[in-house]
Amino acid sequence: MRYKKILLAALSVITAFSLVIPTCAAGSTLTLNENTSSLESVLVSESSESFETGDSESTDVPEETASSVSETDESVPETEPSLPSNTLTETGEPESETEESTAEETEEDPSVSTGPSIGEAYSTENIQTGSFSADLGAAWTEAGQIWEKVLQNMPQTYALSDDQTAYLQLQMLIYLNIIRAQNGIEPLALYDPLNAAAVTRAQECVTLFSHTRPNGTDCFTILDEYGIPWGTVGENIAWGYPDVFSVLQGWWNSPGHQANMVDSSFQLLGPGVVENNGTYYWTQLFTGGYTMTQMDLYGVQDYYEVGTSLQDTGLLLVVTYSNGIEAYLPVLDSMISGYNPNVEGEQTVQVNCQGYCMDWTLTVRDSVKAFVSRLYTEILGRNPDASGLTAWTNVLRNGTEQGAKVAQGFIDSTEFKKRQLSDDEYITILYHTFLDREPDSSGLNAWKAVLESGLSRLHVFKGFAESVEFTEICESYGIIRGNAVLTAPMDQNEGVTKFVVRCYRLCLGREADSDGLNAWCNQILTGQNTAKEAAHGFVFSDEFKKKNLSDEDYIRTLYRVFMDREADGDGLNAWLRVLRNGQRREHVFNGFADSNEFREICAEYGIK
Repeated sequence: MRYKKILLAALSVITAFSLVIPTCAAGSTLTLNENTSSLESVLVSESSESFETGDSESTDVPEETASSVSETDESVPETEPSLPSNTLTETGEPESETEESTAEETEEDPSVSTGPSIGEAYSTENIQTGSFSADLGAAWTEAGQIWEKVLQNMPQTYALSDDQTAYLQLQMLIYLNIIRAQNGIEPLALYDPLNAAAVTRAQECVTLFSHTRPNGTDCFTILDEYGIPWGTVGENIAWGYPDVFSVLQGWWNSPGHQANMVDSSFQLLGPGVVENNGTYYWTQLFTGGYTMTQMDLYGVQDYYEVGTSLQDTGLLLVVTYSNGIEAYLPVLDSMISGYNPNVEGEQTVQVNCQGYCMDWTLTVRDSVKAFVSRLYTEILGRNPDASGLTAWTNVLRNGTEQGAKVAQGFIDSTEFKKRQLSDDEYITILYHTFLDREPDSSGLNAWKAVLESGLSRLHVFKGFAESVEFTEICESYGIIRGNAVLTAPMDQNEGVTKFVVRCYRLCLGREADSDGLNAWCNQILTGQNTAKEAAHGFVFSDEFKKKNLSDEDYIRTLYRVFMDREADGDGLNAWLRVLRNGQRREHVFNGFADSNEFREICAEYGIK
């Protein structure tokens, strides 16, 4: 998807070099882990017409820094981490030292900022009640609901789930962007080369915990090594914090670090972390000064459920800048305008990022309601009425019934039966509803054969309703499929039902009526009748007797029922002689019903 530019913000070019090295991440919300955590920050805004590199004299760290930080403070002993300049007293209260800047120093070195000292305008109390504030706990909870989903939507070129370091980088980005959103500041994006540079800086901090690199150059020369262009740049460093939450909390409660975190001129973030002998070293590299040319969304869904927060779906935005940089960031709700999660239907919304936006058309639906509406149109062939739609939707939503059982209510309804569909039409509707496709000829013929064998339409419905395809359809609507529940005796055992239907057809010469079929099936299923007894009931029923069959027709019928074949001449004549010799028809019936052939027929139907 292409971007649409809504704002071309003029980047403020600051020629003055400013260095901020606070003495400690102070504040009541920060608990230092046994006084072993340390923080450093530097913020540089560099004037540059060309953003190819950050190489400039003005990027050198000034010789004079905050008086509370010494050279020895920035070195990390091999055996034990150094304490921050603000240490906890015995009473647990931090001892605060402030950075001072005199007019004389400013005259000698105009690159040093003459702004307020840390202890005056940027105290912890002022941070909490001043221009910037953050609910860190809420931001962390919110971030936790996002990043696992984002990992699923990452393009293959960003395999974050395979890299624990990159996973932490994504955590940090989301957490920081939520904090920036709380303060109305545009989000940052991750850029892989900047991520790699930040990891290198974290490794260097193990050797020398400073904004000066072990080779003696300032920290921003790392960008030249990785070929990263920049117009504005900043760095935060820390060590001793065990996780993303604690280090960001520490940075936030330190004025200089917070200034970097909420600087609106920054567009890219490179987080870095390394572990050394159980201690974590953290960095944040910030850069800005880019012009966006393209925005693309990943993880877009066919529809969004009513009430859905889009950021919780793991949407990922890939942004491209004019210098070829391609970066990525999860989409937060604060970046989306024109979206109403409580209104069903198609919506055109805007995704906004760093002064640019893109239009995106999405669909919001109530999946449960949509599932029920589909049953109305596919099975009943009409739009749902309001009361019926509400009633069936509530049945599903409150868990009274599941998908297959609700569909059964439609299939077994009087309204549907009144449509008087042919078998072909009935099966075709089942294909549409439960398989979401047209029937293939072989499948259609197979299901017609099932109906022709005497099994009920509900029996066929059950086969469709419990299919893999319908399971997937239900899942797509957020519905549990469940099972069809058939209670009629004719639907309990295929073999018994087919046997009884066979008796109707061969003995009475007609199709079974549902009441009779259920009654006979129930007799066999409950053990009240054996197969022979059931057959006897047909052969000696009033309906059969009213046929007034001759002896020959009677015997021919017994051949078909009990031997599944036509009578041969010798057999027919032999049984006719039995009757002529005075035996009753029931005697002949027993001869057939006790035959091996009939036992084999019963075995085929699974009955005795």
